Amino acid sequence: RKGTPLEFLDHPIVREPFGFGPRKCVGSRVALLEIKALLSRLVQDYEFHYDEQTSAPYDTVAIITNSPTPFPHIRFKRLAA
Repeated sequence: RKGTPLEFLDHPIVREPFGFGPRKCVGSRVALLEIKALLSRLVQDYEFHYDEQTSAPYDTVAIITNSPTPFPHIRFKRLAA
C-alpha cells in the first residue's frame, strides 16, 4: 500500500484509539473499563441473534477502523429477570 492513501492506516498510532506512548490519553484506562463493564452487563441481560432474513452478505472494509459493510442486523432479546 506504499504510496496510496491506505498507507496512512499502516501507521501504528492510527490504530490506537487513545494515542500511543507517553502522550497516551490519561482517561484511556477508565474508558476501556467502562466499555468492558457495559459489554458484560449486555451479555448478562440480553440474548443476541444474527438476523439472516434482513441482513445482506457483508464484507469488512478498513477505513480508520474495521467495519462491516453493510452493517449486519442483530436482534436483542431481554432475558427474564
